[in-house]
Amino acid sequence: MRLRLGKFAVPSLLFVAACAAPPIASDPGDPGDPGDPGTGPNPTSISVDQLATNLGVSIMAKDAHGAPRLIRAIVPRAGLQGATASAVARDHLAALAQLWVKGAPMDLVETSSQQLRNGATFVQLAQHVNGAIVDGGELRMLLHVDGSFAAVSGTLLPATTLPAFTSSPREALGHALDQQFGTTRPALAISEGGTAGDWQTLQVSSTPDLRVDEARARRVVATVDDQLTTAWEVEAAPHGAHPGIGDVAGSMVHVRLAQTLGQEHLHRPGQQLTGGVAEHLLDLPVGADDAALLVHDQDPFGG
Repeated sequence: MRLRLGKFAVPSLLFVAACAAPPIASDPGDPGDPGDPGTGPNPTSISVDQLATNLGVSIMAKDAHGAPRLIRAIVPRAGLQGATASAVARDHLAALAQLWVKGAPMDLVETSSQQLRNGATFVQLAQHVNGAIVDGGELRMLLHVDGSFAAVSGTLLPATTLPAFTSSPREALGHALDQQFGTTRPALAISEGGTAGDWQTLQVSSTPDLRVDEARARRVVATVDDQLTTAWEVEAAPHGAHPGIGDVAGSMVHVRLAQTLGQEHLHRPGQQLTGGVAEHLLDLPVGADDAALLVHDQDPFGG
C-alpha cells in the first residue's frame, strides 16, 4: 500500500509580518511595570491536529465526535527492534494514545497479523472491557518493513468498567430467534457446547417448522446512544417455514443484542460467519446493512 503526501507551499508568516508594518516605538515616559509580564496565550492550549503534527503524524479523517479515525505517518516512527508485530503495533498506539484519550486506553488484544507481499505488515487489534470485545472497536495498523509506523484506522477508547453480564448465551440466542421469527415461533431446546476463543457454541434441537444448524454467541460491548453497554453478539443459521425469513439454506443470521428496552434496531442480517470485513486494509468495514439487532443485557428475555 503506497501512501502519498502532497506538497504544500508554506510562506514564512514571521517574514510577512515583519514586512507588513514598522515596529511601534514605546513611550519613553511610560516604562511600564517590569513586574507584570502579562498573562499571554496559554502555552498548554494545543489542538489535536497540532499535537498530531508534533508526534510526526497527520489525522486524515475523524468520526462524528471529532476523534481521529484515520492517521498516517508524516515521519515514520521507528518500531521496537526484535519484537512481534503485535508488540510493535501496541508500542506505536501507546505513543499516539494521547490523540484519542487523556487517561489510560482500553486493553488491546491481537485478532490478526498478516505480512504483505512488499514486506509490510498489517496488524488488527480489538479493544476489550472486562474480557468482552468492543463491537466495532477494531484498530488496524500498517507497519513498514522495518516496523516503523505507517498508518492506523479506528478510534482508541478510554479505559472503563461496566456491570457484569446478567444473561446467558442460551437466553441471547432465544431472544434473537424471537426477533427473527416472532414470539410464537416453535419452542427449541438450547444447550451450551464448547468454546472457541470468545465464542460460546450453542446446540439447538430442531422441529419441522424451524431448524438451526449452527449457532454461537459471545459477550461484547456495544454503543447505544453514544453510551457503552454490555451486549451479546449472536450468529445463527436458521431454516424456517416463514417465507422470506431464514428460509435460504446456508444463510447466516448475524445479530448483535445490546439489551435496553425500547432500543431495538433491526437491519438486514449479514451473510457471513466472521466479523466485519474491510474493503481495504485500513478502511472502515464495508456493508452498512450488516449492522443488526440491539437489545440490552439487563432486558428480561422471553417476557
